[in-house]
Amino acid sequence: MWATADKETKYIQIYTPLGHPPAWAGISQGLELSPSPDSDEAFAFIKSQLQECDANHPKCKVTNAKPPTRLIDVQFSSPGYVRLVETASLPKAVEVPYIALSYCWGVSKTVTTVSSNYQIHTKQGFLVSSLPQTLQDAITVTRRLGQRYLWIDALCIIQDDLADWEVESAQMATVYRNAYLTIAAGTAASSDEGFLLGRRHAAGEPGNQVYQVPWKAQHEPEHGHGEDTCSETTTLAARILPYFAHSPMHPSSQQNLILPLDTRGWTLQERALSTRLLRFGTHELQWSCLSAPWACECGHKEYPPPSVFSLRPISTIQAWTSTTTTTEPDPADPHRDKETQIMHLWQNWDSIVTEYNARQLTQYLDRLPAVSGMAKVFAHLTGSRYVAGLWVDNFLRNLCWYLDKSEEDGQKGVVAVGEYYIAPSWSWASLGRRCSVKMHNEMLYPDARRFVPRAEVVEVEAVTVGKNPLGRVSDGWVRMRGVLKKGVLVVKEEMPKTPVETRYSVRFEGLKGVEVRVCPDTLLEEFEVVGENGEKVRSVRRAREGTNTKEDEKVSGSEVYLFLLGNFITINPRKVQSISLDFLVLGLSPRKGKRGVYERIGYGYTEPMFTVQIEDYVDLRGQELVTIV
Repeated sequence: MWATADKETKYIQIYTPLGHPPAWAGISQGLELSPSPDSDEAFAFIKSQLQECDANHPKCKVTNAKPPTRLIDVQFSSPGYVRLVETASLPKAVEVPYIALSYCWGVSKTVTTVSSNYQIHTKQGFLVSSLPQTLQDAITVTRRLGQRYLWIDALCIIQDDLADWEVESAQMATVYRNAYLTIAAGTAASSDEGFLLGRRHAAGEPGNQVYQVPWKAQHEPEHGHGEDTCSETTTLAARILPYFAHSPMHPSSQQNLILPLDTRGWTLQERALSTRLLRFGTHELQWSCLSAPWACECGHKEYPPPSVFSLRPISTIQAWTSTTTTTEPDPADPHRDKETQIMHLWQNWDSIVTEYNARQLTQYLDRLPAVSGMAKVFAHLTGSRYVAGLWVDNFLRNLCWYLDKSEEDGQKGVVAVGEYYIAPSWSWASLGRRCSVKMHNEMLYPDARRFVPRAEVVEVEAVTVGKNPLGRVSDGWVRMRGVLKKGVLVVKEEMPKTPVETRYSVRFEGLKGVEVRVCPDTLLEEFEVVGENGEKVRSVRRAREGTNTKEDEKVSGSEVYLFLLGNFITINPRKVQSISLDFLVLGLSPRKGKRGVYERIGYGYTEPMFTVQIEDYVDLRGQELVTIV
């Protein structure tokens, strides 16, 4: 139930207290929330979930898994100390259970393992009291759960050794998947804040704020017919919970980034790939594992939070694929073959791209490394090759991303590209910073909406840097054969109230009476490039840092290029078919200095057109080989 007061929406949970008969069908039994995250009641909840999972969830068991290179021994013999250990030196190293920490580093200075203190950390150990509070709290939880080993990136990766960082960061998927438990420090915005502090249970705040009234429950007889309905006295209770804790949906589409942990780029794959995840939230503890996608202290299981475990299907499909290596149907759905499963994986990747781009990174050169763990899993599941954030077997669809500036969440889009190279222009990673990236595809209605490719990918490559083959890149290109049309960019002078991308369109003679709308990747600017014959040619590119925000108005009338990727076919409920065309909007590449080499500057599309044949609108003859960098 929703309630809104003082412009804040809250969730009212109506339930029957544990130990009382149910008030009526559909009313769940509610548990008391623990008074604080470090209370005995909180740890009783944690231990009960672990015991249930250990005893009854075979999919969640980690067996014969190689542990991370290093772990923290929280039961080191010196009082008040913990020690960094190399797992290769441990007996039976393949059977070392450990807990992993997912947390925000923040801007405060944190203790790290570096080359100069490595010997001290591994021989003498280091004081627990010298660590930031979040790390101390993780040690406390590990000890109270009876575990010996803990993995924390700041301490288990040598932070000033680039080679070690590249190797270890590439193993993130394995680290979190093989952990006995992942602790998600959801409330801490930095490593010095901690997550075992008291909760917001003061007057007027959500929590154990319970209202109870006697209630006469009516029950149908269990056997027979014609018997009278029986009744018994029970208790009906209600309490206020924060809306983001259990809302199935909310009017604001940006409520998915709730706690500090949910705003950081690296923590997305930590959440998505963990076999078991224990989340320390603002008001309660929340649990998820492969076999039980959702559990919480209050006992309300109908709706998980909108984002907390929204990507758990990655691990679920991962578990399915580990036992299904042929095209046999999924046992859970005999009508779904592996091809359909792969399509759902592509759709899941699109969701990852959207959510990941809404998160912050301290180092924007980490844009590809911070999703490399998930990319490693998807590469295993799909068998496809991964190139700078896109998948070769789904490449044309993957190119259909665009920057959505319509959401009223304070994200104004990317004004300009930075000075550092991050990815080729056709990759969403090339934008280099937090933004709202969406994918134009057939996600929700696969039977009614179908993508028809109209181009051929001849070659796609990226030059990787360092030891993570799915991480940073220094260059990249794609060569495609398809329809390339020269057009004129049109920019409306007025700023309409509709999304900013509607200011832009491209007109060219080859498209019969149809406007191609353009979603620019950034502000755009005109520039001069030297052609392959030495002549000076003017074109349009993504704006560089320091560009005047009014410069993009000057590009109206400039020459740009449209490359046809494909078209979507939609059949509405009345069985009427329409098509919409999808284009890459290109400018000449200022880096390569010759015609035939382009850079992406935006995404173009047409409104649905009621027709049977695409040839009614665009001439598909005269295809060209183009290179996009």
